[in-house]
Amino acid sequence: MSILSTIRKKVYTIDVKGAELMQFLFILAVLVPAVWYYAALGKRISAEEKKAGRDLTNEKITFNPLQAMQEAY
Repeated sequence: MSILSTIRKKVYTIDVKGAELMQFLFILAVLVPAVWYYAALGKRISAEEKKAGRDLTNEKITFNPLQAMQEAY
């Protein structure tokens, strides 16, 4: 086996490991914020339910943008 083919195999091995690392980092960069978002959402909903003193699962959320603007000004 020549030195050149040995070097090529080592470079290819490093590239594969680098690609796997990049794939892992990309998946991590997507999953961590998603998990953080759902944890924060659950925490906020839990706090609102404690404040209301009841289960708010089937509550209708009514939002009137015009009324919100009038109240703001």
